[in-house]
Amino acid sequence: PLCLLMIGGRVGTSDPTNAAYAEKIDAKIAALGLTERVHWTGFVDDETASAYFAAADAVVLPFRDGASYRRSSLMAVIQHECPILTTLPSVPIDTFRQGVNLMMVTPESTPALTAAMQLIARDSMLRDRLRAGVRDLKQVFDWETIARANAAFFEQVIRGQAP
Repeated sequence: PLCLLMIGGRVGTSDPTNAAYAEKIDAKIAALGLTERVHWTGFVDDETASAYFAAADAVVLPFRDGASYRRSSLMAVIQHECPILTTLPSVPIDTFRQGVNLMMVTPESTPALTAAMQLIARDSMLRDRLRAGVRDLKQVFDWETIARANAAFFEQVIRGQAP
């Protein structure tokens, strides 16, 4: 009883190989008999994307070079408090905690991604734990929290203390 919702444009504008790759993916979906289960939204406005995130049981973001703070899609999903499956950051990030606020797998490991997706789909307690962890992680990106951290940093610099 699963479906895959691909939110956003099918191809980007910066890489001309995107269209050919999308066609390969479509052919694979059809060959596996999954056409009825995979839905592409195309580009949507913020309100529509928010509604999709609110309805999602989990969000999967497999980045080739790993999760990071510079991923706007990851930041958006964190703000919506969705259970998240993503890829291990290329550089460790203390706030990303495996199995606590994110499920993370090795980039470009289809077997690991598949197993983690199956686990999240089967285990509602895991999804609830990840959702609660993401809710806590969301506080890291709260503007008051960011402002306090910056103020503390600059106070240390002014006092001549190494942060």
